[in-house]
Amino acid sequence: MLVFRYTVLRDEPTPGSALLNLRYRNELFVRKQPAHAAFSDAAFRLSTAQKACYGAAFVALPWVWARWRAYMLANDWSSQPSSSWRYRVWGLTEQAEIAYRIVALVNFWLFLFHGRFRSVLERLLSMRLIYIQSRVARQVSFEFMNQQLVWHGFSEFLLFVIPLIDFGAIVRGMKRVLAIQAPEHHGHGDAGDSRRDMSSMDPAAVESAAKARHSAAQCPICDNNPIIMPHITPCGHVYCYTCLRSHCMADPSFACRHCNRVVTSHRPL
Repeated sequence: MLVFRYTVLRDEPTPGSALLNLRYRNELFVRKQPAHAAFSDAAFRLSTAQKACYGAAFVALPWVWARWRAYMLANDWSSQPSSSWRYRVWGLTEQAEIAYRIVALVNFWLFLFHGRFRSVLERLLSMRLIYIQSRVARQVSFEFMNQQLVWHGFSEFLLFVIPLIDFGAIVRGMKRVLAIQAPEHHGHGDAGDSRRDMSSMDPAAVESAAKARHSAAQCPICDNNPIIMPHITPCGHVYCYTCLRSHCMADPSFACRHCNRVVTSHRPL
């Protein structure tokens, strides 16, 4: 309302139109002038009727129409019996919207061919946007707009691609590739002659060692202590069953959080 009050009502262009070097011209006045006549500032003065109708149709009518539709929807007029006057009014409202959309589509098609009236309202009121100065240097720089378009396209691409990437699998793969082997610890006697591999030990010994650690351990996935339904991996580490099972189902190459070895199987502890 304020924009209309200080622009169209004063025969001045709106901020957007002024930026594009455009303003309204009274085509009713132009039609009364001789052909090829030079137009003065009077051609850019809209009549009082044009201003009043434009303000009512462009500012007030959309607000009234939106409130009217909201009122009918709130009172469920569309579900009334077909013989009810409320249902008939709802039907007429729907038909009016459809008719307006058809007329707007036809007007848009004519605008693409002739470039005179961009909307039905402007055509009915004979208000046409024309250049204020026919020859003027362009004041709008499209560099920022191009940057915005590129960034918008790039962000839309990222929003599509990122959910498809399993970053957890990538991190686990990098850990397996870049894992630094722990230095060998040599003890006394035969125990220090070779590297101790839990997967090559006796299953009973592995299980007893895991049970000894289980009492004071926590699940490396959910950090729950005590571990719920403990399951042991071939490398001798203990997890919650639900944590281990869900991760193995989601990633067949799931690696142990302790030793970074692929978990091929697991069993209850």
